[in-house]
This record gives sequence, C-alpha cells and structure tokens, in this order.
Amino acid sequence: MRFPRTLVIAATLVLLAACQGHEAPVTGAYGSQMVSGVVTMAAGMPNGSPAGMRVAVGGTGMSAVLGPDGRFSFFNVPQTAQLIFSRSDVNATLQVAASPAPLTIEVNSNSAHLGRQRTAPTSPFVEIEGVVQSASATQVVVQDRHGNNVTVVVGSNTVIVKGDQKVQATDLQKGDKVEIRATVSGTTDTAVFIEVEGGTQPSGNQVVEIEGVIQSASATQIVVQDAHGNSDTILIDANTVITKGGQTIQATDLKQGDRVHVKASVSGATTTALIIAVQAPASQFVEIEGVIQSASATQIVVKDAHGNSDTILIDANTVITKGGQTIQATDLKQGDRVHVKASVSGTTTTALVIVVQNTSSVGPMAAEGKVTAVGSNQLTVSTERGSVTVNVDSNTKIIKAGKSIALTDIKVGDHVACAGTPVDAQTLLAKLIVVESDN
Repeated sequence: MRFPRTLVIAATLVLLAACQGHEAPVTGAYGSQMVSGVVTMAAGMPNGSPAGMRVAVGGTGMSAVLGPDGRFSFFNVPQTAQLIFSRSDVNATLQVAASPAPLTIEVNSNSAHLGRQRTAPTSPFVEIEGVVQSASATQVVVQDRHGNNVTVVVGSNTVIVKGDQKVQATDLQKGDKVEIRATVSGTTDTAVFIEVEGGTQPSGNQVVEIEGVIQSASATQIVVQDAHGNSDTILIDANTVITKGGQTIQATDLKQGDRVHVKASVSGATTTALIIAVQAPASQFVEIEGVIQSASATQIVVKDAHGNSDTILIDANTVITKGGQTIQATDLKQGDRVHVKASVSGTTTTALVIVVQNTSSVGPMAAEGKVTAVGSNQLTVSTERGSVTVNVDSNTKIIKAGKSIALTDIKVGDHVACAGTPVDAQTLLAKLIVVESDN
C-alpha cells in the first residue's frame, strides 16, 4: 500500500522530533534563503532569559522554541521574512531580510528591534563604554549600557587618562564613567587606553581623538590624514605612549601608511599625542559561520551559507568552546555548526576563537522525492525545490514497510521522505529516511 506523500513526510518529521526529544521547527520550500541569529531580552524585562520563547517565520509554519542561549536558524525561507516572537510575557513581530549573517534581536513585551549583524571586524580592538563597578591594579569591571559586566585586564602598557593627566588603575573609583579601547585575544579583553570622564582640563587645553593614516613620521611628530582628507600635525613627546598589538613601541617604529587612533591634548595651535594606537590592517581579522565539513587536531574545513568552503588552521592559541565550556580540537566533528573568529595572514586563516553553536533550536530539514543517485554514504533526491544531497551516517535510521533496511537496499527511482539536520540549503545529514513501499 502506498501512503499519500504528504502523510509520509509529515510522519517522518514527527518521528524525528520524537527521536530528538525537543521541540523543533520544520523547514520547507518557501524560498531559498536563510535567517539565523540570537534573541536577547530588553533591559527591564522580568524574565531576562529567552528560554521558552517561540520564534516563528510568518506564513511558513516554521517555528522553534528557544533555549537559554537564544539561538535560532531557519532554512529555505523567503527573502523577506516576518519573525513572530511569543511567550506568556511576549507578543512581538519583526520583519527582516534573509541573510547568512546572524542577527542580534532584542525583544521586549510587545516589540522587537534588530541589533548589529556580525561582520568582519575592521581592527582587533573593541570599544567599551560604561560605569566602573570595581577596579584593581590588574583589572577593571565595567557595566555597559546593556547592563552587562565586562572584565577588562589592565596591563603594564595600559594608559589611563583623566583630563590630560595620566593616572593609575588604583585611582579608578566605583561609579567612574569610562571609555575603554581594548585588544581582544580569545575571551580576554586587555585595555590599551582608558579615559575617565569628568576630568578637569588645564586652561585652554582639550582632549581630542584623531583617526587616520600616517602621511609622514619622525621621532618628534606625525602627520595624520583623516577620512575627510584633513591632515593634522601631532607632536610626540616623552609622555606619549605608542602601542601596536597591545605592545609598547617607539616613535621611530611608526611609518607612512600606518593606520592610527590618536588621543591628543590641544593647547592653542599645538596638538600633542597622549597615546597613539597603531591599528591592524582591516583584512587581518575575519568571522566565519557555517558547518564543519571535516575536522582534525590542526584544522577544520567550514562550509558557509553561500556554499564556500574555508580551511581554518587550529594552533596552540586557538580557544574552542561549546556550551560555555572549553573543549579540544579533537572534540570537533563533521556537521557541527560553528562561529569562528580568525586572523588572516596572506592565504592562511588561523582560528582565534571557535564557538560550537547550540543546535537545539535548529529544526529538522525535510527532503521528499525520487532518488536519482545512491552513493556509499549519501543519496541524491530530486525534490520540488531542486536536487538535495542526503548524507547518511551510523546514526541514520532507514525504514521501509516498517522494517529497518540498509542504504544499499535503496535504489534509483525509489520515493523517499528524509529528515535531519541541515548542513546547508541543499544538503542535510539524515536522522531518518522512510522509503515508500512498492505495493
């Protein structure tokens, strides 16, 4: 007896959801795009966790119940998607453009707002602005405007300025408002420059910031051209601190073409540098998100949403985390969805941080149609949305007429209903394959 195809695929997905033991969305042929991201709760919400919130794609039937990390992913969605957020304390919608770049979405009781997408950072620096919660000689804890406490390491090269006077970390007080420029290495932020707001300026002096490219440099001054084409001559004296990559360097190390961020004191027509931070080239750091195609102790190959594969080296300095815990490179495996922050040198990409994402909120991907090819560990299935590759591993269950069969028992021309974890828009790793009976 042949069951209606819609019944077969629906039953497959129900069985898969039961096997996975959690609620999950069903992806379908509503488009060819992807939308993913992280949901955070707005300040002031009684429940500050996104756990238990349902996010759905309007008009598609796709939905997911979020975990504590707030992550979600939907495949095969329209170019423009309406996301619907619901929970006992939330009823909000947000229209977004589908994109492989993960979104950050802040949700409150009746509205949702789109934050900044993750993109390749233009330098290895982060800017932190907030209020000091505690300070010591080696670190400062700052609460930012989102209410998050950020711990920033204070090193021997950190420059702290109040007004145009240099102060020590131990001079920082709880409640001080600060702006911090810090380097990032793994999960550690190290302050290069800390400016304390509210400092008094000597008569006629002010502190300015200048960012641009060095046109000329000597031991006593630099000329910097900013983005508007204006050139500033900035003096260097014995009190000027110059850093590159978190390390102190000399004025003679500065050269034409260096991109710099300068904090300077202005007195009349004279501008004197307090700190000069030489920035890394814009192409030195990238972020890559996708699914691991292969993994070893020294490298991974990651396929992104565009189908591009990147080989990323792993070294002794690479930090790898999963669920907030540090793991080893040998714990990475094919099919893991990862977010990678990496440095680029020439044609070599080396991971700084690899975060294995929680896939509990990523629903099963379905593929239903006629088998056009059978390989040693995969099928090719012709579906309404085109050809889909169905990968098979030792955990895949294959059923025909209520009985388990092997992959080799599937023949070209068989009609199958498959469900599993999406690898990309046209590939899935099957958890369950149902082969329709011949009679």
